[in-house]
Amino acid sequence: MTKSGKLFLPLNCLTGQYNCLSLTLMAEQFLLLFFLHKILLKIGWASDQSDRVNVGNRHSKKGVSMNKWRAQVMVKWAKDAPKMDNWDWLKEWKEVSWAGSTMGDWDLTLWVDVKGPEELESFVHKKLRAKPWVVDTHSTWVKEVWAA
Repeated sequence: MTKSGKLFLPLNCLTGQYNCLSLTLMAEQFLLLFFLHKILLKIGWASDQSDRVNVGNRHSKKGVSMNKWRAQVMVKWAKDAPKMDNWDWLKEWKEVSWAGSTMGDWDLTLWVDVKGPEELESFVHKKLRAKPWVVDTHSTWVKEVWAA
């Protein structure tokens, strides 16, 4: 190891050959770091990245579906919309995972979990816009490609 604590690769600059003694030291350094990492994992001072899987160039946690679509749907209420203090009516829609009251041009934001754009359009036009108090909607959708 160098004074900075970084591992170095002992290489003879003139011949491009490794020095046998240096390779032995490198192997010892590797084993020392390997066992140190295992100890730190055991006491909770290190992180094990084995719960991640490669998805293209991205990583995601195991068990997280990368084929799931999520949409944000903004909703504008009619002027005569009922005052809502109880939001339990949202439970009837299995697609809605989150709802929030918003300020500005829109009155409500919904996070909707669907399989694709067609299912989103079906939800918006057949369920959401079927409510008499809905005047307008605006939706954007994303397909998850990475999760921390």
